[in-house]
Amino acid sequence: MTMSVGLGKIINDPNASVRVRKALGALSTPGLLVHDTGLSIDDDGRIILRLDPNGGLTQDENGVGYNAPVTFGVDSFVNLDSDEHGNRLWNARLTGTAPNYFESGLAIGEEGFNGVSASGLPLDDALLAVTSKKAQMRLRYDEENFIAFRTLQEGTSQIFAVGVEEPGVHVFTGDGTYGPPEGGFRVNNGATLKNWFMLQSSLFFAGGGAAAGASWQEVGVVWVPTDSAYDIDPDTDVVTVTPANISGPGLPAQVLGWSGRITSTNNVAVRVSWWGVMAAMTGDWNILVHRMIAQP
Repeated sequence: MTMSVGLGKIINDPNASVRVRKALGALSTPGLLVHDTGLSIDDDGRIILRLDPNGGLTQDENGVGYNAPVTFGVDSFVNLDSDEHGNRLWNARLTGTAPNYFESGLAIGEEGFNGVSASGLPLDDALLAVTSKKAQMRLRYDEENFIAFRTLQEGTSQIFAVGVEEPGVHVFTGDGTYGPPEGGFRVNNGATLKNWFMLQSSLFFAGGGAAAGASWQEVGVVWVPTDSAYDIDPDTDVVTVTPANISGPGLPAQVLGWSGRITSTNNVAVRVSWWGVMAAMTGDWNILVHRMIAQP
């Protein structure tokens, strides 16, 4: 509905001059248009403001006032099983290139941040708490390559590294680069394991010995690392050795055992002991190096 309001009631006088009649015609042109949206006209012909009852403006005998909005942050409820919310699929969908920052905690799955020890003592609240009987968190490159974390009812925690080609968990400790590793793993306040790696070397043992007697032979291995971070250090490293591929019939029956030791930087010795007379033996040996930080 559109209404017009003129400036006054204009009476046309046919006896007036042409100039006067033109002036009266100009004055009779409406000076105010009311479209019944923001402005309207009530039943008494008064011009009024038309207010949305859900808006932020109010009107009383003193005029128009403004109600300051109350901010709740994001308070949304969408039920996918109901037609009430149309085609919305998300309660909150934050898009764009701007980052999102949460000053306080974020709870997912359950409204709670607390933790309780097995003895019933309270633990520090977490800033991020994910509660679910499914995998609680999944970090992914795409739907086929990801790592997932799950905690079961009995308290066992599991890590799943899932991938198309070579899934695995690679842990780097240090200054954030691929430089020499610092720190490492500690389990239940034990020694810290910084690194471990394996080298393989083909060794020859001449054998021999005497009947009804014990003999041994030690063969040295020189390790040439591609990076100084993988130098074998006699002060921090521990080695274990195992036969990998012994030629001929395999490991001779006379062998009693074997061991490995670090003789100096990047030098390892493998010792084989046997009983009686042993034939010559050659083959590959795996040498596993554990780099440890001893507990004080």
